[in-house]
Amino acid sequence: MNISRPSSLPAALLLVLFLATGCQEEPDWANVHTVVPMVAERHEPHGLGPRLPLERQVALAAPDNILEPDPALAVAPPAEGGTLRRGLRSWLPSRYTWMTENLVSVSEINSYVNEGIARPHVNAPDRWAPGLAERVTVSDDGRVYRIYLEQGVLWPEPFSPFLSDVGEKVVEVTSEDFAFAFQMMRDPRVERAGPARSWYSDCTDLRVLDPYTFEMVWSEPGLAARIWTLSFTPLPKHIFSRAEDGTRYRDPAAHLETHWHRWPMGAGPYRASSIIDDQMIRLERNPRYHGATPPIENIEFSAYTRASELFADLRSDRLDVVQIPSWFAGEEVGGRTLIELASSMDGIHVLDVKQLGYSHIGWNLRHGPTRHVEVRQALTMALDRERIIDEVYGGRGNVSTGPYSSMTPYASPEIEPLPFDLQAARRLLEENGWGSVRGVREKRTDLGRERLELELLVASDAEQRIADIFAADAARIGILITTTVKPGLDAWEAMTVPLESSGASERYLAGYFGGWGHDWEDDPFQLWHSSQADVLGGSNPIGFANPEADALIEAIRHEPDPDKRLELHHQFHALIADLQPYTFISEDVTLMITNERIEGIRFSKSRPHDSSLFWGLRRP
Repeated sequence: MNISRPSSLPAALLLVLFLATGCQEEPDWANVHTVVPMVAERHEPHGLGPRLPLERQVALAAPDNILEPDPALAVAPPAEGGTLRRGLRSWLPSRYTWMTENLVSVSEINSYVNEGIARPHVNAPDRWAPGLAERVTVSDDGRVYRIYLEQGVLWPEPFSPFLSDVGEKVVEVTSEDFAFAFQMMRDPRVERAGPARSWYSDCTDLRVLDPYTFEMVWSEPGLAARIWTLSFTPLPKHIFSRAEDGTRYRDPAAHLETHWHRWPMGAGPYRASSIIDDQMIRLERNPRYHGATPPIENIEFSAYTRASELFADLRSDRLDVVQIPSWFAGEEVGGRTLIELASSMDGIHVLDVKQLGYSHIGWNLRHGPTRHVEVRQALTMALDRERIIDEVYGGRGNVSTGPYSSMTPYASPEIEPLPFDLQAARRLLEENGWGSVRGVREKRTDLGRERLELELLVASDAEQRIADIFAADAARIGILITTTVKPGLDAWEAMTVPLESSGASERYLAGYFGGWGHDWEDDPFQLWHSSQADVLGGSNPIGFANPEADALIEAIRHEPDPDKRLELHHQFHALIADLQPYTFISEDVTLMITNERIEGIRFSKSRPHDSSLFWGLRRP
C-alpha cells in the first residue's frame, strides 16, 4: 500500500532510526520514501531507563529466566514534556477492554495503557523483555510457565469516583489480577472474548502460587504457549469486580461488558484522562508506572472520518502524526490528494512504513458459488491487483501472496501471486463446468443451479473503486459483480446473515473487503482454524474449515523447534495460496504524515510499528 516514489530526496532531509545495533541504516522493514528532518545526538547507553534495583538485576540475571533486557531501549530519550497529537483514520472506539475488542485502533491505544507479562524486543520480536514480570521460567517439557511479578507495581488511580469511597486508591498488581483476567476470558458469557479465548484455547490452567507468582499450564508446548503466555495482560480485579457505585458483583463475568469497557485501564506507561464527545481520547503519563517514564507527557488520539477535517488540522498545526492506510492514499481535498497536500506543507513530512499485514477480499465459504475453490481462484486471477495498487493505493505496496508478510522469514519465498489473467480464469471455469448462459456463468451443483452473480460489501470510496475495476474485468469472463453498502454491518454479519429470504431460498453476500495485521511469527489459529468458524463475532467469518489446514495450524502451535516450525509455516502459506479463501490484495504500507517537531522517531518490527513511547517533542 504505497504512493509513487520520488526519484530523489532533498539533501537536507535525514531520517535517523535508533536501532539496537546502534547503526543508522534503514532496516528492510521500514521503506522510507520521504523522510523526516531530525537532529539526533548519540549518548552512552544507560540501560532500561532508571538503574534497576539490585534484586531485579539478580532476577533478570537468573540463568533460567527467558526474559532479557532489550538493547534498543538503551538509547537516551529525547526531550521530555509536551502533548503529542495523533490522528486515527477511523472512528474512536467505544470499547477498550483488550480481551473483548479486536480493532486495530483499540490495540494501538491499549499499547500505551496496558502492560503484559513481557514485551517483544523492538528489533527482535522473537525475544522478550520484562514487562510486569521480572522473571519467567519454563518447565523441561515446555508446558508450564512460571511467572514472577515485579513487586510493588501499582495500578494507576483511575478517574472514577467510587474508589475513594471504598478506600482502594492504592492497589498493587498481583497474581490475582492475572487469574481474574483468565477467568473472565474463559467464561462463555463474556461473548465478545471469543477471539481471545482462541488464543488461549490450549491453556488449561492458571495457578496462583502467591501474590507475586503464578503458573500458566498448557496442554502442548510450542509457539502458542510462548507468545500467549508472555503477552498475557491482567485486568484490575478491584475495578472490574464492582459496579459503578462501588458495590461488589457476586458474578463479575455477567457484568464485564456493561460499563468498564468504555474506559481503557491497565498498568502501562500512560493512563486515560478524558474522552471527549467520542472524538478524542487523551492519555497522560501514569505517575505510578514502574518502568522508565516516557518522554512525552500527554498523547491525544483524535478520530477523523473525513479527509478534509484531517487536512484542516494538519494545516492549522493541530495534528502531529497520523497513519493513512494506503487505500485512503488517493483521497482528495479540493482536487488534490492528501499526499500532495501534506507534501507541499511547511513542517510536514511524509514517510512510507511497511507494516505486518495485508488487505484482502474475504469470500463466503458457507453460502453461494464462492464455496467452490475454482471460482475463488478464477476471481483472484480476474482482479488486477497491480492496477489497484497503482491507481487506488497510490503506488504503495506489493501484491500479497497469502497470510504472511514478505518481511518475515515465515512467508514462503517459493510462492508467487496468481497472475492477472482473464484467459486462464475463463479456462479454469469452463474446465470445471461453469458454462455461459446469457453472458453469466452458471453450473448445476448439489444445491441446484448456481450463477456467478456475486454481491460485495463495500464500506468506503476506495473499496468501491476496487470493486468497479474488478466488476469490469470479471464481466469479460462471465462473472457479474455488484456492490452494496450496509453501514454498521461487520464481516461476521456480512457472511452469516442473509440479505433477504424468500421461502426456502436465501441470498447472501459473496464477500467483503478487509485487512489484518499480524505478529512477526504469527499464530494462525484465530483466523484459520475450523473451530473458530462458528465463534460469534470471531475472526473466521468466512467459515474457512479445512482438515489439512487444522493439522498444520496445530503443528505450528505445538512445534518447539524453530526450524521445523518455519517449514510448517511455509506449508501452511502454500495451502492458503492454493485454496484462495481470501483474494489477497496488497501487503500493508502505511502513509505516515508527521510534524517536524517530533524527534527520535523509530519503528518497531512488531506492531504497533510506530509506537511513540520513545519519541520526543522539540521545545518551541
